[in-house]
Amino acid sequence: MNSKIALIYENKTFKLEVTGEMIKEFKNFEEAVKAYEEKIKEIDNSEEGKWNNLLSEVNRFKEDGLEVNNEFKSMEFKGLKYFLKTDKVFYMHNGEMIPLLGGFNFFKSTLVLLKDNKIGNLESFILFLKEVIISKVNYRLNELSLLVLSASFNYGSAEYNFQTGKINKGASIEDFTFDEFKNYVLQTIKRR
Repeated sequence: MNSKIALIYENKTFKLEVTGEMIKEFKNFEEAVKAYEEKIKEIDNSEEGKWNNLLSEVNRFKEDGLEVNNEFKSMEFKGLKYFLKTDKVFYMHNGEMIPLLGGFNFFKSTLVLLKDNKIGNLESFILFLKEVIISKVNYRLNELSLLVLSASFNYGSAEYNFQTGKINKGASIEDFTFDEFKNYVLQTIKRR
């Protein structure tokens, strides 16, 4: 997401670099500066377009308490905060900043699942994910399921399907509430 743009003078040539990769070389200073300024505008415009697309995806949550900061290109929902520049999500609670996996897709999926009453309250969901992360275990969340990946599980994962209310344990599929799934995951990953 974050682009570093540099104009470097070396060996009587001007080099335009974006995130460490050389884009073009120039002999003329004015041409180099013009290309440098155009590249900055191009990247700023593409970021603005992406920001507007993301906003259109979450606009329906404004009435539920979604706060948007256009200046810093960030979104916040009840302590869950997304930053466009880094594509990172954090949960801010009691002076603690908990980093979460998944970027904007995680942020949006969490909003959808909360609105549909699939994950209970936000705080207990995030505290569960915090325990998963502390245990050095990865997860993936989308609007349909939460997949937790660990060698502790049969076949390396446990997945909860929010639509069916079932857990895929690898060797079997069983009916579970989401709270039962959370307990199963935490008991399994803490045993190793």
